[in-house]
Amino acid sequence: MTLWNFGVGKRSIEDRVQEEAHCLVEELRKTSGSPCDPTFILGCAPCNVICSIIFQNHFDYTDQNFVNLLENFNENLRIYELPMDPGEVRILSS
Repeated sequence: MTLWNFGVGKRSIEDRVQEEAHCLVEELRKTSGSPCDPTFILGCAPCNVICSIIFQNHFDYTDQNFVNLLENFNENLRIYELPMDPGEVRILSS
């Protein structure tokens, strides 16, 4: 049994990016040209490409599992961006 059997390497990253670009255009078309903040949609696209490589699955932008994954990822980034107390740095470095 190899990773090839699980689908790894069968599709190129270019294929995944093109698929996601198509999904992104379709999602933007749903706005019917009305003003909107595309931040969430544009943030989903690269995450979905990475998910399609790791999980072999493309998520819909409204999929609750995908939204939860993005929220958890953003929360972790927020935590790591917080300034650290110098005492914590000493503990981590010793």
